[in-house]
Amino acid sequence: ARRQRQMCIRDRAWVDRLAAQRLDPIHVVAGGRLGQVGEGLRRRLQLVRGEVSLDSNPNDNRPFRIDTRVGQLATLDSHLLLRENDLGLLLAVRRGDVTLFPSSASPRRVLPGETLQVWANGSFQAVTLHSDPWGWTDGVLSVQQMPLGEFIAEVARYRPGLLRCAPEVAELKVSGTYQLADTGQILQLLTRSLPVRVDYRTRYWVSIGAA
Repeated sequence: ARRQRQMCIRDRAWVDRLAAQRLDPIHVVAGGRLGQVGEGLRRRLQLVRGEVSLDSNPNDNRPFRIDTRVGQLATLDSHLLLRENDLGLLLAVRRGDVTLFPSSASPRRVLPGETLQVWANGSFQAVTLHSDPWGWTDGVLSVQQMPLGEFIAEVARYRPGLLRCAPEVAELKVSGTYQLADTGQILQLLTRSLPVRVDYRTRYWVSIGAA
């Protein structure tokens, strides 16, 4: 199961060179991992894996660089979200602006409200999602007309064990805001709004099928 946690850059093993009075709040999905790459006159981190939300400190005027497997990001003061996925990297900006330096394409400035899918080859495209990419930082999954198959895949990221959706119900649409702290309740709520059933082979092996 993946939970989200919040931390601030301070005297930790991989950020011990950053001044303790200059803190940058970070949300990290459990399983996500950051590493320090640079030090001194600039802030620099590496997204090793997973998903993070970074709200940079507006009182710290040092440039902030983030290295990912599809390229580098540069910002000064912003609130951004990074999520590794099967295609490469999802980048969303809530505040400020970010410059994306893809591994094999021209730089792209990303403004507040924009969400980009960046592919492993460095190409990128603005996307519109069925879900709020920021929801997990508040402990919720908020979706609008999301296919059930995609929805179950999202819920599975926050639940231990195996969670499957049958093909015959995978295209049913789901809308609403769900509390990630109780994924069992999420599954039960689905049975009230959609013609589906939840089959528990074990606590950690669950299937969603037609009612």
